[in-house]
Amino acid sequence: MKLSFFGQFLVEQELITTEQLSRALALKGKSNKMLGTLAVEAQWMTDEQVKQIREQQRVEDAMFGEIAVEKGYLTGEQLEELLRRQADNNLRVGDAVRQLNLLEDTVVESAWAKYAINYQAGPLDTDSFEQPLVSYAIENFCRVVTRMCAVPIKSGVVRRWDPDEQLPFTYSIPLIGDMPMVLGLSLSRAMAAEIVAGMMAFGEDDYEAIEEELIDDVCAELLNILAGQIAIYAEKWDTQLKLGLPGKGFVPERALSTHLITPGGGGVFIVKYGH
Repeated sequence: MKLSFFGQFLVEQELITTEQLSRALALKGKSNKMLGTLAVEAQWMTDEQVKQIREQQRVEDAMFGEIAVEKGYLTGEQLEELLRRQADNNLRVGDAVRQLNLLEDTVVESAWAKYAINYQAGPLDTDSFEQPLVSYAIENFCRVVTRMCAVPIKSGVVRRWDPDEQLPFTYSIPLIGDMPMVLGLSLSRAMAAEIVAGMMAFGEDDYEAIEEELIDDVCAELLNILAGQIAIYAEKWDTQLKLGLPGKGFVPERALSTHLITPGGGGVFIVKYGH
């Protein structure tokens, strides 16, 4: 089953152009607001409180609304109302294509039916993984990217890593302890630029101007955030992990990977682990 976003599928099927997809994504972006933005607009939270929660999400695998209620920034009723507003204003790419009159309704519906059958990834079969920390690492990477960068991202089937899967921007970070592992990330320039732009709140027009040094810094920061959250999660399994270089005797028992895609590009996330 091919991994793709619906907008990319429409371009591949030559139903719309890349430029038209950019217009649809821009309209979608204006309509789909993050929970923190809606809370500030409703004057229920301040910009500083939103910033505090985003900083907390760097070290804690928790949803924005969950933290906001826990801190007393929002009531349960206010959170429910914000989630309702967010859902009511949620605009999918197909809806944006319709609003821009790029395709007729019947064409969009027919394309969606084909896409839904052949191009959507199913849920990760993490129950089959031998190590719960590995499944958590793979699942949580996409959550980190979404929360920190506001970039839609999908992951594909988890399989044995192919060392030949090297893209222009490649990074890794080691964790040592009871079950040492190395987290790896290999990205196309398009995906790397999209992630950087989201994290730094750049506009799409700034993509080409993003320097490689900034891409390096942001991708390293994402892996650091993920590594910190894995170390915290490991404590639930009575496992101690921390950042550091594996010993000379460390030989990974397994190396798994999953393909990644964002609306703009692709990449690979890798987990090597052993004892």
